[in-house]
Amino acid sequence: MGAKYQFQIRTKVDDSIQKFALVYDQTAGSTSSDATKEAIDAWEAQCLPELLDILATDTEVLSIYCRKLDGDSRPTWRKNLNAELGTRTGTSLSAQNCMIINLRNGAGLLKRPGRIFVSGCAKEDIDQVAPTTGGWAPALLDPPVTAFATAIKTIPAGGGSLFEGTLVVRQYHNQDPDPPTYTYVAVDTVDATVEIGSQMGCKGKETGWTV
Repeated sequence: MGAKYQFQIRTKVDDSIQKFALVYDQTAGSTSSDATKEAIDAWEAQCLPELLDILATDTEVLSIYCRKLDGDSRPTWRKNLNAELGTRTGTSLSAQNCMIINLRNGAGLLKRPGRIFVSGCAKEDIDQVAPTTGGWAPALLDPPVTAFATAIKTIPAGGGSLFEGTLVVRQYHNQDPDPPTYTYVAVDTVDATVEIGSQMGCKGKETGWTV
C-alpha cells in the first residue's frame, strides 16, 4: 500500500454544516508538497459530479479537505467550492436524515462495514410507490447512487491531477500504553442502505461517520 490520505467533504443542508470522510491509498501521483492539492483536484473531477447528482437542489457542497495520514508530513489543503448545488429536483430532508453508504471488504477483513452518512438528499426521493417502503426511491438508488459508489471506490487521474487512489477503511486499535495504532483495509464493494438513516450531533461535532 502507498501513502494514505483522508478527505472530508463539507456540505450545507437545512442551514446546518455536515461532513463525511473517506480514506484513500495512493497508487499514483505526486508525493511532494502539493500532494494533498493534487488529491483534491482528482476527487473533485472524478467524484464531485456524482455526489451532486444524488443531492437536492438546495444542498450545497462547500469544500473538500485533504490531509496525509502517514509517513512524511505534507501540508493539509482545503478547497472552498463556489455554488456547487445538488441536481436532484426537490427540497432536502433535515440534516439528521441521511443516506448510509456501506464500505465493504469481501474477504471478511472488516468486523463490520465502514460507513459514510450523506445528508442532503431530496424528500421527493423517498419511495412513494404503493405499497410504500419508506426507503429511498429506486430511481435515486440506480443509477445515481450506484454511479457515486463506483466513483468513490477508485479515483483515476483527472482535473489536471495525476493523483490516483483506492478506497480503504481506516481501523483504530487501542494500545496500552498509548499511542493507538491504525490499519487499513481495502474496500471492494460500495453500496447504499435502502432505509433512510439518521445521525445525531454531539457538542457541535457530527457523529455517525466511520472511516
